[in-house]
Amino acid sequence: MPRWALGVVIVPWLLASPCQAQEEPAREHHLTVAGGPSFVSQRDANASPLRYGGTAVSFQAGYAARTGGTWLAVRVGGALGNLRSDLTQDNLPRQEVWRGWVETEYAHVLISDYRTRWLLGARLAVHGTAIHHFYADPGGSEAGYTFASAALGPIVAVERAIGAHTTVSAWLGASLLALIARPYVGGGFLNQGGVPHVRAAALDLFQAPQLTAAYVTEIDRGTDLVVAYHAVVERYRDSQPFRYASQDVSVALQLRLGGGQ
Repeated sequence: MPRWALGVVIVPWLLASPCQAQEEPAREHHLTVAGGPSFVSQRDANASPLRYGGTAVSFQAGYAARTGGTWLAVRVGGALGNLRSDLTQDNLPRQEVWRGWVETEYAHVLISDYRTRWLLGARLAVHGTAIHHFYADPGGSEAGYTFASAALGPIVAVERAIGAHTTVSAWLGASLLALIARPYVGGGFLNQGGVPHVRAAALDLFQAPQLTAAYVTEIDRGTDLVVAYHAVVERYRDSQPFRYASQDVSVALQLRLGGGQ
């Protein structure tokens, strides 16, 4: 079974299972540090027509605040990995990939009962990908490529208590409008006149759906263990298309400050 299918099967089962009510604090603040493996598939037509894939290491730090019926979160993270194609031999051609992101989410509780909350909100996500491509030519050519996006779109989420100190959640987001920066090799993000190489892209040109499923359980007073699955797909429809897809499995420690202790 594909890895992404596990989340599709397990999360609805957990959300539908009987549970015990969980007390909701009026004010709660979280600090989270997470890390884990990331399974990456990427194709940048500027660098190569081939698809490159492999395993990366991802890490993320975040802050979240819940006040009454609102939720605000800010996350900063990155990933790095070494990717290969189906034609790679003797480690050539290959790509070294660095990826970083800053995400801000704001959501409001629409429906809530003693064990389930439905939230609706918006996400602003800035993602950047840097590629160091090693070619398989006799001269050992190398080149660098970059792709950056700032995307705004809706998010919808459901959280459900499955015990006195345990919750599961699923968050789904998408991009409706984005700014794309994609300089070609040898260029920067600014042209000779100092104007950024930036293009506005609506849903027909750029899609960036994201899915996060998380299991949170208390391991000590004020400290939670978070096991999460995160999938993201970025697809830019250009004459030289760009596509990035990753699936991350992470383990995090979450410190609860304020009313959540």
